[in-house]
Amino acid sequence: MRFSNILSRGVRNANGGLSYWRNPIYPVYDENGDYYLTNASDFSHPMAITDLQKNETKSLDVISSVALEWQLFPFLKLTSQLNYKFGKSVSDRYYPKKYTEAGEFSNGQAEIENWEGHNLVSETFANFQKKFDKHDIGAMVGYSYEYYMSRSSGLTGKDFVNEALGNENMGAGNPEKNEIWNGYSDNKLVSGMFRLNYVYDNKYLLTLTARADGSSKFGKNNKWAMFPSGAVSWKAHEESFIKNLNVFDELKFRFSYGISGNQGISPYQTLSRYGTDKYYNDGSWATTIGPGYVSGWTGPGWIYRVWSGIPNPDLKWETTAQADFGIDMAFLNRRLRVSFDYYDKQTSDLLRERNLALSSGYDKMWVNDGKIQNRGFEVTVDADILQTKDWQLSGTLIYSRNRNKVKDLGNTLESGLVTDPMTGMLFEYSGNSLEQYRDYTNILAIGQPVNVFYGYKVDGIVQTLNEGIDAGLSGDYANPGEFKYMNLNGDSEISEADKTIIGDPNPDFTASLALNLSWKKFDVSVFLNGVFGQDVLNTKAFGEPSNSPLRWTPDNPTNKYPSLRDGRQVKISDWWIEDGSFLRVQNLNIGYTFDLPKKSFLSKARIYMNASNLYTFTKFKGYDPEVGLDGVYSGGYPRLRKWTFGLDLTF
Repeated sequence: MRFSNILSRGVRNANGGLSYWRNPIYPVYDENGDYYLTNASDFSHPMAITDLQKNETKSLDVISSVALEWQLFPFLKLTSQLNYKFGKSVSDRYYPKKYTEAGEFSNGQAEIENWEGHNLVSETFANFQKKFDKHDIGAMVGYSYEYYMSRSSGLTGKDFVNEALGNENMGAGNPEKNEIWNGYSDNKLVSGMFRLNYVYDNKYLLTLTARADGSSKFGKNNKWAMFPSGAVSWKAHEESFIKNLNVFDELKFRFSYGISGNQGISPYQTLSRYGTDKYYNDGSWATTIGPGYVSGWTGPGWIYRVWSGIPNPDLKWETTAQADFGIDMAFLNRRLRVSFDYYDKQTSDLLRERNLALSSGYDKMWVNDGKIQNRGFEVTVDADILQTKDWQLSGTLIYSRNRNKVKDLGNTLESGLVTDPMTGMLFEYSGNSLEQYRDYTNILAIGQPVNVFYGYKVDGIVQTLNEGIDAGLSGDYANPGEFKYMNLNGDSEISEADKTIIGDPNPDFTASLALNLSWKKFDVSVFLNGVFGQDVLNTKAFGEPSNSPLRWTPDNPTNKYPSLRDGRQVKISDWWIEDGSFLRVQNLNIGYTFDLPKKSFLSKARIYMNASNLYTFTKFKGYDPEVGLDGVYSGGYPRLRKWTFGLDLTF
């Protein structure tokens, strides 16, 4: 029997809004002793935010686990484990009337948020293991139950008469402007599983598995799904004709095929959802309740609500079928080890939000629709390169390559797919539109990789008004110093019809290298990882300070950077696309192990230095080329470099 219990408390003070781009020569205070502001809308003074704004979260976490094992027979063991996690947090925020945007707009704003979560997981397994002559049989049957519940609530107060106590006195706010909300969510997952392992003569291996999963997130008729898989392998190096070659220390062939499921959606999507809203009527605020709720915001400045709430009782599991072929090899007394895997993965019945017709009164609805294909391979090479009395050198190289493709997005009319006028390509916009472009950056297009960039192509900078007009531009876009967008369809104007695929955020390949070197009592290890061939949309390329002196002027008619102009509405184009390839020295560790007297109370003593995120080789102009799956870089803070010095003592 094993039991563990972990309790942790935390306090976090968040200072969101500290502007790394703020000019460092700005003074902290003005001549009156107040915090220095560049203008009336300067809400990014780091000292003012740190000293006056409150944003504190206190948390409590408890993780408990108990496990029991019964050896019923020499060949049969029963294992049961119960895990429970409890979490609770309270967030206090106060935005003063001055120096903060929310506080100035609301004449002081206070917020209190409470959250509580419970996660219970119970698992029971029976394992059978028996060997008969050349036959080795293992079997497992099991049951799993998981329950998750979260509850939250919040109160916002505004328009404070006195803000001396901040959010410790919410009653000092205007009661007519109080905002109250709360939320509740729970879901259950029940699973039954079976596995059979069979080995004959330590050469031929067979594994069969099956699991049935039931999720409360799906409709009455689709809660349960079966996910089978199977694998076979052959240890060819155990065959006499392979041994006689005196080449392989290991030669193993593997093949597997299986189906897995995904239930990664929020609960209650199969049910009709209700929401509330407030409106001003006859001199007072009124609250209404009815079908539908606001699930998000979109559009320029997030001014458009995304209206959801239509039930889909037919929602079911998203499924992925994957076939894998692999080879494991070892040579030179296992000093050189190579593994190769090729896979073909087909994901169908995608769980995704479909755009709805305007006549429905809703914007989006969760459906099972679409297919995505992933194919690729991975090669791993392990080598003990050097082994002498004083020197040891080993390394691991991993190379992987993946190609994905959108194969289907459902019915063209029902899904609201858009047709590219030049190529006939069917697609839908992905993610949210960016206010910077007032447009979407990514699309899901049939026959194309996932999340490709879609926009205009740029052919330098407009040098004269006539050049801009001849290029099909009009208005401010035709002026000298503006982007020269390309007229791809050959008509007389630049329009949505000139958009095309302008980049791919998916990498060509990824690779990593780990090296371990030791000499006598010294040891060094280094880990490098890289991602190569992906495009990154750098939304901050326009405002980099280093670009300002390079902008277009009549005296500097460059074709690379546009002129400085307030109020310019840029379009999403390939000018923002950069090569996001990088090679990062992720970790470096250097240590020395001391010789200790035989009668020492210590068995080992080692001093070390560890550096993480040591250096990144890249042509990307932003702080960090490692971004999300959509390939959009939105700025932020540079990745931290961390140095650690330590001493390991073993007693």
